Amino acid sequence: MKIRKAKIEDLNQILEFTVIKKMKSDYWHMSPIKFVESYIKNKNNFFFLAIENNKIIGIISGELWKDKKFAYLGRIDVKRKNNREIAKKLFKYLIKFCKENKITLINTYLRKSNKIIMKLYANLGLKKKSEYVYMELNVK
Repeated sequence: MKIRKAKIEDLNQILEFTVIKKMKSDYWHMSPIKFVESYIKNKNNFFFLAIENNKIIGIISGELWKDKKFAYLGRIDVKRKNNREIAKKLFKYLIKFCKENKITLINTYLRKSNKIIMKLYANLGLKKKSEYVYMELNVK
């Protein structure tokens, strides 16, 4: 398994892997393709792929706030039997990347109902800090 930064040429394979392309359009405030593309192109984001036999077997992505010295973990997605090991390797890669970029904190938020991801993040060493309510307003 190799871990590397995503390239724009990976876009279609990423969309297929994450099934983002199949999500309802009302879930997104913009095209899912444009959304993922922006994560790949924007220097203030990170998007890493775990690759095996030229196929994506895992991803980790999020936002980089260098001026505030933190990284926001947006998503870890792994689809293999040994998914916990792949997730650990992706997360270690992210930690190394953060250290190289003088990032001192990795944070995230998720739904309370998402027990599987909550357990995975706890196993990776993330600690629950408080309760949050996600709110948004679509400005058109």
